[in-house]
Amino acid sequence: MTAWEDSGFPLVGHRDSPYGVRVGVSPESPLLSGDAGGLWIRTVGHPRSGPPVIGVGDAPVLSGWGQALVQVPPGRHLVTAQIQGAGECGRTVEVPAGGIVELDFVESRLGGKGVLGPSGRVRGTGLTGPRLITVILGVQAVAIAMLVTLLNSGEGWLFALLGWLVWTVLATWLVSLPIRWRGRSIVLAQSGEAVPYDGGGEAPGTLLPALRRPPVPRPPERHGGLLLHVDVDQNSTQDGSPRFDAHESWTPPPSLSVDGIATAVGHGPWFYPLPAGVHRVRLVPPTMDGHEPATGPVELEVTIDVGRVTHYDVELRVDLAYGRGGHLSAYEPFLSAILRDKHSPPGSTRIGVTSSGPQVPR
Repeated sequence: MTAWEDSGFPLVGHRDSPYGVRVGVSPESPLLSGDAGGLWIRTVGHPRSGPPVIGVGDAPVLSGWGQALVQVPPGRHLVTAQIQGAGECGRTVEVPAGGIVELDFVESRLGGKGVLGPSGRVRGTGLTGPRLITVILGVQAVAIAMLVTLLNSGEGWLFALLGWLVWTVLATWLVSLPIRWRGRSIVLAQSGEAVPYDGGGEAPGTLLPALRRPPVPRPPERHGGLLLHVDVDQNSTQDGSPRFDAHESWTPPPSLSVDGIATAVGHGPWFYPLPAGVHRVRLVPPTMDGHEPATGPVELEVTIDVGRVTHYDVELRVDLAYGRGGHLSAYEPFLSAILRDKHSPPGSTRIGVTSSGPQVPR
């Protein structure tokens, strides 16, 4: 029996999933329809951790720790992982007809972030939790032993203290090196390339790698760019007490329109090439369990300069109140957009404006 099968949150198909889900099967399992494609998704983490919710497009499909095959139409899909209602990471995948794309979601306990990437190519760091604490305590024990030895040797307290400080700083840096290196490797592995996504009929946006400072493409000629970094957080209570339900901890992103045209958006960093000038950007909180948002949209007039990217941090905080019987009784979203900066991308990669790439809303 695997760790996730013995966990408190075994994988199940989400009750709101629009797609067929088969739990516990291998990636070699046949699809129910030859015209469809498949996403084989494995979620791995600490058995007692709050489980992820995996979404495809704008709908949740899986919840918990385990593995499952999700049957989806062929084409490009946006796959998102959330933990306890917080937007974590996403990636776009191309699913061929009759083919299966294998993905892993791995809990990364350093910083509480998850990792979503090709199966077998992502992993959690080894120096986490108790192991990390043990290593740090070991470093300090050696440092104290060195301090005592130097004091007993008669070299003087100043020299002993200096040696102890040098050892502590050097050893801590050496210990953190594999953590920082692995952490960066994980994020790069899960992010992949920037890929346009149209969300099914909307003007495309481009999902960027999920880094703290994602590499931003250079806008096309005579264009600038808009970068929206969407962060989502959910707080749920029932009769005044904190509430957690893995099946309900899914928060859709806000909807987006640019100059009146519906435009694809999701969790994480999204890039949109736009002509220079002033553009109207409108963000609307999502509907939750049939409840319309009580607050209105956020409307921005964004000035786009040629060759420069305007970066906004978008935060959606959702407060949900459940009454007796577990029914949602109140829904209150708080949506904000804060200008972070304007900058010229240093790289040479350009996003072209073509029929298959991001479209420029007009």
